[in-house]
Amino acid sequence: MKKKRDLADIQVKVTGQNVENIINHCLASGIILSHMSKEKDAIVFYTAYSNINQIEETVRYNEGEMEVLEKSTYERYYGFIKKRSAFFFGIGLFMIIIILMSQMIWKIEIEGADPPLEYEMENYLDKLGIKVGSFQFLLPDLETMQTQLLEEMDEVTWIGVNKTGTTFHFEVVEQSLPEKEEAKPPHHIVAEKTAVIDSIFAEKGQPMVQQNDLVHKDDVLISGFIGEGEYTRAVAAEGEVRGEVWYKVTVELPEKLMLETLTGDSKNQYSLQLFGFQIPIWGKDAGEQFENAVVTEDTYDAKVWRWNLPASLDIKNYQESKTINNVSKKNIVEKSKEAAENKLKNHISQDAEIKDEKILHEDSQNGKVKLVVHYQVIEDIKSEAPIIQGE
Repeated sequence: MKKKRDLADIQVKVTGQNVENIINHCLASGIILSHMSKEKDAIVFYTAYSNINQIEETVRYNEGEMEVLEKSTYERYYGFIKKRSAFFFGIGLFMIIIILMSQMIWKIEIEGADPPLEYEMENYLDKLGIKVGSFQFLLPDLETMQTQLLEEMDEVTWIGVNKTGTTFHFEVVEQSLPEKEEAKPPHHIVAEKTAVIDSIFAEKGQPMVQQNDLVHKDDVLISGFIGEGEYTRAVAAEGEVRGEVWYKVTVELPEKLMLETLTGDSKNQYSLQLFGFQIPIWGKDAGEQFENAVVTEDTYDAKVWRWNLPASLDIKNYQESKTINNVSKKNIVEKSKEAAENKLKNHISQDAEIKDEKILHEDSQNGKVKLVVHYQVIEDIKSEAPIIQGE
């Protein structure tokens, strides 16, 4: 007897005076019965639907009665699906369409190429079948694409190929030949401003100053003359000279600073990104709930197994913010120092280094705080000065 019921098994009830004979005849005929239970003048069991005609003949022969109590699981689900075949067909067709569309190319991005090279690359990609609307599973793998593009295009040194969902991204590095530098005319390197020499390195020419020397504007730092006597000749002096320069910066800020802070209230806005279109789902007016808000955004891509679908969930979080007065004198001074440093950085080079700072004057009047800060800055102080014929 089977211990486990199959999906095609039905439950049957046999009644009569000779139910034992019926069961024995079925077993002798090779009919498999399972999960049998005996009642007063009846036996209930499970058997395959294909045995129903043979069992029915045996029951009639023994003057009994047969009743099907429960249809097979297969029959029940088949009937359910058959009645709703149009619905299930639509669901299946929709899933097939979504999966097929997720395997298509919807966007091609080319980065790093100038317009003529980008146009040439688009034409070659089209020859390879890599274009919007193509199926990804019909294309060569990314490594093969990269090799084919490098072999075909002589103007590039490297091409990176990446795929994100339905978008193919190509990063191009064009070949660039070094430009020939024009020979510079002979010149000195002179001081651009007053400073104390911090370091000096003469690549070409003769150094005229050393560390800790005080120099003024237009003083020669590296001479363009090399050699002695009749062997003296003029060259284009080259080198690095950094000096300590002094700056005095004055700033004024209001005594009452306005600072922005979060209140703790927030609202979310949910929308569906489908094939490049944004469809609002919930919280459409979240951005209008607050007069001032800080906005953060998160995007979650949809996947079916290893396939990226052309759909994503976009969640925007709006956090209410408000402006408050900050009257702390310490904060005002710190903000004034930050403003002074930013003002200084707008007038010095990016490679300059602020060595030290000192507040020279601090005053508060007419609702404003005035701050005078002295800075010591290490920066490049060199400039070029042509060598005049006859020097």
